[in-house]
Amino acid sequence: MLLLRVISMLLPSVKAMYYYLVEDIVEDYADSNGVIILYNEKDPKTFIHYDGGSTNPDLAMTTPNLVDGCRKFVLGDLGSGHRMILVTYTSEVNI
Repeated sequence: MLLLRVISMLLPSVKAMYYYLVEDIVEDYADSNGVIILYNEKDPKTFIHYDGGSTNPDLAMTTPNLVDGCRKFVLGDLGSGHRMILVTYTSEVNI
């Protein structure tokens, strides 16, 4: 019983370490490949857990030369627990 209590106390910290690790990996990828993550804290979370929690595992990225013309929209859930992300690009230049 004591072992179960210890494990349950450690799980939140293990989960937090996992998220910090993933965050570092994504930031390193973006930095080393010259891309920008289109992220806004006010956007709805893109993954809805069955327990009611939510996270942002679905990310949109773009290159620095296109970022000013990009807009990201978080769309509705199709029933899979993941909300869709739509990125639009508008250019000032007529081609």
